[in-house]
Amino acid sequence: MTMKDVGDDDGGLYEEDAGIFEGGDGSLKAVVATFRMKQRSADRHTTYLTARLTYRVTENVYIREIPREICRVNYGTWLEEKFNCVEIDLTDTKELVLVLHAGSEFVAVQDNRHSRHKYKEFMPQKLEPNADSFFVDVALIDSNHGFVTSYTYKVDIDPLKIHEIIRVPAI
Repeated sequence: MTMKDVGDDDGGLYEEDAGIFEGGDGSLKAVVATFRMKQRSADRHTTYLTARLTYRVTENVYIREIPREICRVNYGTWLEEKFNCVEIDLTDTKELVLVLHAGSEFVAVQDNRHSRHKYKEFMPQKLEPNADSFFVDVALIDSNHGFVTSYTYKVDIDPLKIHEIIRVPAI
């Protein structure tokens, strides 16, 4: 798993009926996580993954840090995919949009495309973290086997940086 800031060298992102793609005029950028399958699934079939994302901040209350959820996305957006789940097999690489960055705003995007008849079904949600950083918890869910793994990322706002905090594989 690696992370990259889409838009620095290749111009940015653009949206069309079939999804979100790399390219464009650079006004819309994204922080993405890249996933690659290391080994075949137990049943030797292709894995179909959806991603659930939770955005949260921590608030200092006296001497304790208390987490507060600011947004939840049940179906994450995968780059250059036609649906809200990805088919991944050995050696495939897929990129998940963690957060979109447009000017000074951060946006989470829920992808509601379950079939070819549901184009333009993206639901953007503006994030207002009111802090110097926020966290993104990503849970990858397989259609047959359920929970696969989860990741937690810390996103620093100014300057925009991302750090992988923890990965929890399925037992």
